[in-house]
Amino acid sequence: LLSLVMSINLSMIGTLACINMYTSHQRDVNAMIDITGHNRQLASAMLVAQKEIFNAGFGLIDADTDDITIEYTTATALTSATQAILWRLNGGTQASCRGLRENSITIDSTEYRILSLVESASDCNYTAPLTDLNWDSVVGILGQWPVVDTLADYLAENQTLFSFTITIDSCSPYGMMPLDTHLTATVSAPTTAELNNAALPKNALTICLFNTIAS
Repeated sequence: LLSLVMSINLSMIGTLACINMYTSHQRDVNAMIDITGHNRQLASAMLVAQKEIFNAGFGLIDADTDDITIEYTTATALTSATQAILWRLNGGTQASCRGLRENSITIDSTEYRILSLVESASDCNYTAPLTDLNWDSVVGILGQWPVVDTLADYLAENQTLFSFTITIDSCSPYGMMPLDTHLTATVSAPTTAELNNAALPKNALTICLFNTIAS
C-alpha cells in the first residue's frame, strides 16, 4: 500500500511538472508571437508608407510644404493622441489627397494604436490647407498594435507609436539620380527591441520627396 501511495504521489508530481513546463512554454510562445506580430506589422506599414508618401507633390508645379504637412492632436488620455501626415498630388483629372493617420481604438476592452491610409474624398482640391479638409475615407488599415506592456510605457511618454517629420535635405530617390535639395519625410516607430531598450536608435525610414521643392 505504501508503495502504491508513493507511486501515485510521484506520478502527480511528474504530471504537475509537465503542466508547469507546458504553461511556461506557452507563455514564451505567446510572447514570441506578440514580438513577431509587432515587428511584422511595423515592417509592412513602413513599406506602404514609403510607397504612398513618395507620391507627394506628383504632377504639381512647385509642390512644397503646402502640399505635404503634419497634423497632431494631443489628448487628455496619454495614449489617445492622433497624428497624421497629409499630402496631395495631381490625380489626373483632379487633385488627390492622401494621408497616413495614427489614432487609438478599443476592441473588446483592449486599446490599440492603428495606422490607417486615409484620403479626402469629398473636398480635396489644389489650394485649401490640407488640415482644413475632411479626411473622411479610410482606404485601408496598415496595422494595429495592442497597448500593453512596454508599448503602454512608451506611449505614456511619447503619446504616439509613429513619429512623422518633414525637413529639407539634399537627397536622391532610391539613390538613382544626382543629389538635389528637396523636402524629405521621415517615418519612425520602435521595434520590440527598441521598446525594451530605449538606448537603441529608433527604427526610421527617410523618404526623398522628389516631386517637391525646398521652400
